[in-house]
Amino acid sequence: MLGDSTLKRAKDEDCYKIIQEISTIYNFINISADDYKGHDIMNNFLKVFRRWNSANSNEKGEVFTPDHIANLMYQLAHCSKNNTILDPTCGSGTFLTNAMAHMFNEIGEFEDLHEAQKNIKEGHLIGIESNEFNVTLAGINMMLHGDGSSCLYYDNCFNILPKFKNMYDRVLMNPPFSQSDAELKFVYETLKYMKEGGYLASILPKSCVKGSIATNIEYLEKIFAIAHLEAVISLPRDLFYPVGADTCIIILHKDKDESGGDTLLINGLDDGFCVTNESRIDINNRWEEIHKSLLDAFLNHHFDEFRAFKKSNLSPYNELLFEAYSSHRPVDIAQEVFARYIRENIAAKILCNMPLCAKQLHTENITPNTYKRFLISDLIEKIEKGKEKSIDRKLENKYDLSGIPLIVAKKDNNGIGGMKAHPKHTYSDKICIISGGDGGGGKTYYCDFEFCATSFVMVCDFKEELKSKLDKYAKYYITIIISERLYKTIGHGRTISEVPCAIDIKLPIDSAGEMDFAFMSNSIKGLKFAEFL
Repeated sequence: MLGDSTLKRAKDEDCYKIIQEISTIYNFINISADDYKGHDIMNNFLKVFRRWNSANSNEKGEVFTPDHIANLMYQLAHCSKNNTILDPTCGSGTFLTNAMAHMFNEIGEFEDLHEAQKNIKEGHLIGIESNEFNVTLAGINMMLHGDGSSCLYYDNCFNILPKFKNMYDRVLMNPPFSQSDAELKFVYETLKYMKEGGYLASILPKSCVKGSIATNIEYLEKIFAIAHLEAVISLPRDLFYPVGADTCIIILHKDKDESGGDTLLINGLDDGFCVTNESRIDINNRWEEIHKSLLDAFLNHHFDEFRAFKKSNLSPYNELLFEAYSSHRPVDIAQEVFARYIRENIAAKILCNMPLCAKQLHTENITPNTYKRFLISDLIEKIEKGKEKSIDRKLENKYDLSGIPLIVAKKDNNGIGGMKAHPKHTYSDKICIISGGDGGGGKTYYCDFEFCATSFVMVCDFKEELKSKLDKYAKYYITIIISERLYKTIGHGRTISEVPCAIDIKLPIDSAGEMDFAFMSNSIKGLKFAEFL
């Protein structure tokens, strides 16, 4: 009966039966304006539906925006009931239902409630969707929330956007990922027809703002010519669980007179939600506090180094992400963290059958004068990326003792994923930074043994002026601190090809203000099992 959603082939008695069924259940599912929160009901339905539907959302590039992020974006785009909001790829209607809820709540006590609601539903919300199934869901969704579906359009947004030129001044969107049209094409075309002075907030894959993909750079150049990039907010990696997508929110202000200027790069990598029983849940009720902190950073510029970073005159060739210039990881490293890295290093050597010999270590009671922050790029430099191909999953963690240890994109075992016979190139006494991959991105290892590395590994060394001052124990100390600062700043959708130029670490200094290498070395020597390094 519903195989053809246009009902063109349905008989009169079929239509009558459908209407009768809807009439029977409508009063039980219609949402009262007195208890209206705008949750995307159809989004929740889809999460369940997709589990049994063979055409899963991963294949279609569909990621449906969680309600708490849709609500945040409404505020980030400076939306109110007086604005006209467009979602050019509205999916099941998440942004529209949540925006309608906000607008209803902004109606003043002296306004005619029903007239104001009618005005909002009929004139302030526009949705476009090219997928027939999704636009049907959006229509149902809006009707369940008290109608508001009269401005939903089943069409390709690129065909219909010119019709809405200067009719909207706010955009909330989450364009389809990895489709034939670039995600930034949706942003540019929507921005082009928006009223001057309007704001656009869009979720995008982080790959769009890496400054390294030619198509994205071309679109960003066109976007920056007509709008100012107000902010970029990095989002949690598992936000769209179970679909894997590393994403961010960009905020654009269409203002011809506002060129260059500051852009706020915000850390939203933790929203407090955890995956529990195949769902993301704010189990510890942390989102409300995080929400306030994000808004305070964006609206009032109240933030610390772990929440946001201000950058001037960014270009399309720059990486437009918080992780590129700062780190959400602590600058102070616990003693147990140093001990864990040392244990993993020794365990990895045992797996690879490297000879271990206990040495008599002399330790002193050294106390640093104080601590100072140093840029990572002032301490180490890139040699090259690894030459080997990624290891076959079937061979990973198989230790053929006739080979050379292979460093892969891995967060444990000192990055060693197995052994490689006849490697193209080997190294020794060097530093490895995992520059891509989902697991160990950013992990940094000092390898005082012979090894080879995959192309997901950046092989580095200490700057020449430091080499004569560092023993291997001090090298371990510095490398562990770098690792803890960079870990989890790199992942799917974000890779690095050079040593980060703006992220710093905290190191001990002596009374002369120089790095206290003796203290660093002594700290490692004093750890359990250090005699086997």
